[in-house]
Amino acid sequence: MRYSKFKKHMLTLSLVSLISMIVLLFVIVWHLYSAILKERKILIHSQVDTVMSLMHEVYEDALEGKLTKVEAQHQFLEYIEKLKYSDNGYFWVLNTKGMMLMHPYNKSSVGQSLIHSKDKDGKFFVKTFITTAQHSGRLAKTG
Repeated sequence: MRYSKFKKHMLTLSLVSLISMIVLLFVIVWHLYSAILKERKILIHSQVDTVMSLMHEVYEDALEGKLTKVEAQHQFLEYIEKLKYSDNGYFWVLNTKGMMLMHPYNKSSVGQSLIHSKDKDGKFFVKTFITTAQHSGRLAKTG
């Protein structure tokens, strides 16, 4: 009988230990995932800031008369088309009406309005991009 109680206590202790380890593992994985996601967001924001700085530089050249407005726009789009981030990330450019101005891989979409495009969940993702950019102050104010 003593042995049976000992065995029961050991089983209970083992189960509690196993559950504790699983919870601890879940917390560690969640923390790592959150940290990686935060770092990725910071990196993407930094890269977008770099693109915005480049755009403002080309815009200043146009204001100073070094380039025409059309030349400046063309030069900016050429720069952005060559930029990549992470392993397979790239930039594309839409105007505020949802017209695709530059896409490095989907050339057929350039010149097309994507304002009514829906994602797999049926949401108008281009409208969401534009609204988010307008509210965040990240839209270029270049006239």
